[in-house]
Order: sequence, then C-alpha cells, then structure tokens
Amino acid sequence: MNIAPIRIEVIEARRSRKNGAIVLARPVPVKVAAACGATIVLALALLLIFGEYSSKVRVTGQLVYAGGAIKAVSPQFGRIVARHVREGEPVKTGQVLFDLSAERMGGAGSIDARIATSLAMRREQIMQRRGATLQQLALRAAALADQERLAGSEIAAHLGGIAIGDELVRSAQASVERNSTLARQGFVSVAGLAQHKNSLNIERARRNALMVNLGNARASLLQVQDERASLGAREKIAIAEADQSLAAIEQEAAEHEGRRTLRVTAPAAGTITALGYDVGQSVPAGTVLATVLPMGSALEATLLVPSQAMRIIFRLCGQGRFRLSRSGVISSGFVRPCRLRHFRRSGSCTSCL
Repeated sequence: MNIAPIRIEVIEARRSRKNGAIVLARPVPVKVAAACGATIVLALALLLIFGEYSSKVRVTGQLVYAGGAIKAVSPQFGRIVARHVREGEPVKTGQVLFDLSAERMGGAGSIDARIATSLAMRREQIMQRRGATLQQLALRAAALADQERLAGSEIAAHLGGIAIGDELVRSAQASVERNSTLARQGFVSVAGLAQHKNSLNIERARRNALMVNLGNARASLLQVQDERASLGAREKIAIAEADQSLAAIEQEAAEHEGRRTLRVTAPAAGTITALGYDVGQSVPAGTVLATVLPMGSALEATLLVPSQAMRIIFRLCGQGRFRLSRSGVISSGFVRPCRLRHFRRSGSCTSCL
C-alpha cells in the first residue's frame, strides 16, 4: 500500500491561491440606482430647457476703423536713419515720425558729397572775390585822398599866384597910366609907352592863365570828391552782390540738404500703429511707414458671410450673441454687446468689437 507524502487537498488549495482569492460582489442597492437615474434625467431636462450650444460658421473679413486710418508714406526713395515713435504712442499733427536719408550714389562716389563740395568752393570764391573788391576800393579811396590833397595844394598855389598876378596887373596898369600922362607931355616916347602897355598885357595874360589853371584844379578836385563819395556806394553794392550770391548758395545748399534728409511727419493727431520699418532699412517712394488712427476711432469687423449662413449670422448679429475669433470663426452662445452697422443681401455684416 502506497501512501503519498502530501495530501491532494493541500496541493489543490495552493494552486487556487495563486489565482487569487474568491470574493462575492454585493449587488447595487435599488435606491442608489434609482437616485442616480433620476439625477441624470433631471440634468438632461435642465440642459434641454436652459442650455445653449455653440453654432460655428467660418467667414472671412477684415478689421477696419470707423474714423478711417491715415497713412504716413515715404515721399521718395531713401534709407531710414531715425525713428522717433513707438507702436501705440500718441502723436500730434506735424510731429516727426521718421528721418530718411536720400543720398545718391554715382560712378565717382556720392553725388550729394560732390554737390556739397562744389557749393563750398563757390562760397569760398565769392568770399575771396568780395574781399578783393573791397581791397581794391580801399586802395582807390587812399589814392583819391592823395589826389584830393594834391588838388587842394594846387588850388592854394593858384590862388596865391592869382593874388600876385592881380598886384602885378595893378602895378602895370598904374605904370601905363603914368607913362601915358608923361607921353602926352612929351617926356616919354611912344615906344616906351608901348613897352609899358605890352608889360600890362603880359601880366593880364599870366593872371588869366592862373585863373584857367585854378578852374581846372577845382574841377579836378570836384571829380576826385565825387569819385571818393561814390566809393561808399560801390562798396555797398559789392557787399550786397556778394551777400546775394551767398544767400543763393545757402538756399541751394538748404534745398539740397532738404532733398538729402527727409522728415516724415504725422498727418493728423492720433495713435501710431503698423510700424513695419526700422532704422537702416531702405524704402521706395510711396511706402507706408506708419498708420495713424484718429482719436476716438472705433474698431469694426467687416465680415463676408456665405449665403447658406446668412440667416444664422443675421440672427446672431440682431441678438448681439456672437463671438469672432482670430481665426475667423463666428460662435454663438457668447453674449457680448454688439452694434449692427449694416447687413445686405450680398452677405456682408459689419459690427464693432
């Protein structure tokens, strides 16, 4: 008789222990199941009565401002050298927004630099010509002063000679009269009387020559004085002509500098937006550098609605219950005040946001 060392019951018990213990599950109470079902039914009823759902329609459109957007454009091709405003900054009318450099380049280098050098050379030449003219006028004034002194001395000498000549004429006249009386009495010959008369005529001729020389000297003095007086006017004219030429060059330089450096100003008072360019960038003529939004301008959305969704959008716009996402999706169920601007059969709805 064979006897097993381990009983069969023990082996079966250990084998069932590996699969886990057997636990009897209790059934759910009927009251708990009924309460859960009632809660679910009540929630569904409340959702159907008071609940809302989102109806989405994807449309295209654009955001615009009711007061319009004023653009600040570049008047000509140039490179931005300075920007004086930031995004969202309020500006006044005429405030400088950008500085543009419109420097032109040629085969021999910068055209603007060559023009500036030419203007500087012309300015220097005008200054030198004015200085030379004034120096010549100063030398001529000194020469005329010497001539005036000489003419004065000559006039004084002629006056002295005339005075002596008058004395000689009177003396010769007295001698002729005395000899004429003696000749009538027979004490002086006719030849002697003629000699005295000849001396009188010679003295008179000398006196007349001195008078002519005196007149010439006085005429020369007047001419010198007139010319010397005109030197002041000539100097003023030379200075005025030089100043006029310098003013023309300065105006040309200012115009050139104005064409070289441009300033873009704000066309109206408002808020700066859409700054798409920065310092160092080159912009062609007509490029929009910034946009100015007038004060108090409201943002509006212009939507292009498909014909199949017009009824839904019209209802949403009329009730003021819609939301426009950045991706262009219109959703209902989001209550937000909205003002209906216009709704046409073409499927365009515009509302402020």
